[in-house]
Order: sequence, then structure tokens, then C-alpha cells
Amino acid sequence: MLSVILLIIIFILGYLAAPREKKEDEHVHGAGQIGLIGALALFGVDYFTSYYYATGEMMSALHPYGLQDKAYIAVGVVAFANFAFGLLYMFSLGPFNEGGGSYTASMRYLWPTLSLIVAVA
Repeated sequence: MLSVILLIIIFILGYLAAPREKKEDEHVHGAGQIGLIGALALFGVDYFTSYYYATGEMMSALHPYGLQDKAYIAVGVVAFANFAFGLLYMFSLGPFNEGGGSYTASMRYLWPTLSLIVAVA
């Protein structure tokens, strides 16, 4: 019961905090723009879920071979890769600060066929 109440509270707070488009900002950007703070929060969520998932998978692969004492190396590699890819992702989307999403960014950096694949994914 507590989880249902918590889910309802999170839903209401999310709805209240959701971006809304103002009439005077209509020509600049859409409601999908979340700003730097929101982007960092989303990046953090994605980073830590990938970090813990990947390290858990590596531990399940290392443990049968008795290599769990070397897990810090795998954790460092995953942390560095997540950080590097996150920075590259934010850097590549920097020119598209007025929206457009991954399709628009991939049209600039990739071929049209690949950008359609990116848009679908």
C-alpha cells in the first residue's frame, strides 16, 4: 500500500514539475527543453543505472573464475566509459539547444539512413 501511495505522490510531483510552454517562449523552444540542471539529473540517473548494472554483470562474470578481487579494475573502466560517453553525448547535442532530438543531431553527424535508424531507436 505504501508503494502505491508513493507512486501516486511521485506522479503528482512529476506532473506539477513538468515543463510547460509559455506563449512568449513559443518561438524559442518547446516544452521538451529541460535545461542544464535537468539534463545533468537525467545524465546522472542514466550514468548510475549503467554503472551499477554493468559492474553487477562484470562481478557475475568474474566471480566464477575467482577474479572478484580484481573488480575495481572493471569498475574503473565502466566508470570512465560512462563518463566519457556522457560528455561526448552532451557535447554532440550542444549545437541543438533549440530542440530537434537525436534525429536532427544524427542528420548533422551521420548519413540520412543512419539518422532514421537513430530516430527509430
